[in-house]
Order: sequence, then structure tokens, then C-alpha cells
Amino acid sequence: MRSQIFAIFCALSLAQALVIQAKPNDLQAAEVRGIADEAEKVFKELMAAVDKALDDASASLNAAVKAVNQTVTDLEGKAHDAINLAMDPINAKLKELIENAEKLGINTTKCEKYIDELTDLPNKLNDEVVECMTDGLYKAVGYADDVLDNIQVIEQDMANFTNRIKDCEGSIWSEIKCLGLLTAEMTKDSVAVPVKIAADVAKTDLLIKGLIPKVTLCYTTAVAQVPIRGLALVGKFALCTGQQDASMY
Repeated sequence: MRSQIFAIFCALSLAQALVIQAKPNDLQAAEVRGIADEAEKVFKELMAAVDKALDDASASLNAAVKAVNQTVTDLEGKAHDAINLAMDPINAKLKELIENAEKLGINTTKCEKYIDELTDLPNKLNDEVVECMTDGLYKAVGYADDVLDNIQVIEQDMANFTNRIKDCEGSIWSEIKCLGLLTAEMTKDSVAVPVKIAADVAKTDLLIKGLIPKVTLCYTTAVAQVPIRGLALVGKFALCTGQQDASMY
């Protein structure tokens, strides 16, 4: 009888000991789960912040590129009209020289290359202005693409936190420490990364907008070239036909 009571007592004591031992483990597991949940929450907040920064960057840079593109579009049409208008007095002078050569009986055949070059000058200048402005537009697109590519790389790096969270293994305390460090790092990045992205975008935005004066210079330069190159050809035609007043060109 005593031996049976003793056996029952031992069994109860063992069961109680197991309960006591299990309870802290359950609490520890719950604590780990809570920390892991917090890490997942902070991760989602981080990715949301990066996604918003990427969206804001895309909107800002697209607007800047659009402004350059609009300038190019406006100036292309304007350049065509301005170049043709500037050619009018030059063409008039050439016509005068041609008519005068005919009156003097001068054979202008060998000089027709200058007439052809002058006729083609507006197209040549238009091609030059379009190439110059298009180069500026390509630079704007390139600047924007570079920043957006860099942001996507950052986004991929941030997304790797989810794997790092899963890699927090080992003892309970090691896991708690690992998750805590990652949570702190993600919390910091949630603020620092969007700030860095915004700074890079602002810098690039100014760089892109700075191309607008350069694109405009393409236009003004081409129009300014009309009298310089046009009158030079008129002068060559005058010399070629022996009309010695060519010094006026």
C-alpha cells in the first residue's frame, strides 16, 4: 500500500515538474512569436515606405522629363519657321546675284553647287537642331532611368529582410536577439531610405530641368547660324561668278 502511494506521489510530482518546466517555454515561444510578428509588421511598413518613395520618384522624374520633351517639341516647330524666315533675305540676295549674272551673260553652271548648298541649308540646320535637342532629351531620360534603377536595387535589398527574418534561428534567446536587431535596422531604414531616395531624386530633377536651357540653346544656335552660313555661301557664289561686291557678305 505504501509503495503504491509512493508511486502515485512520484508520478504527480513528475507531472507537476513537467508543467512547471513547460510553462516558461510556452511563454518564451509566445514572446518569440510576438517579436517575430513585430518584425514582420515593421518590414511591411518599410516596404510600404520604399514603394511610396519609388512612386513619388517616378512621378517627379517623369514630370521633369516631360517638361524637357515638351520644350523639344515646341522648339522643333519653332526652329523650322524661324530658320525659313531668316533665310528669306539671304535667298533674296542670292536671287539678285543670279539675275545680275544672267544680265551680264555670266555662266553660273560651275557655281551651282553654292546654290544647292544654300537651298539645302534650312534642312541641314533643322536636322542639326533636332539632333542637338534629341540628345538633350535622351540625357534627361537616361538620368531618370539611372535613379529609378538605383531605387529598384534598394527596394530589392530591403525585400531581402524577409529572408533575414526567416534566418533568425538557434536558441530562443539567439532568435530574440536576431529579430530585435533586424527590427531596429528596419525601423531606421524606414526613415533613412526614403530620405536618401528623395535627396537623389531632387538632385536628378534639377539636373534634368537644367537641360531645358541647353535644349533651348540648340534652337537659338541653329537660327543664329542662318545668316553666318547663308551669307558665306552667297559670298562664295558672288566670287565664283566674278561679282566683286562679294566683300559685302
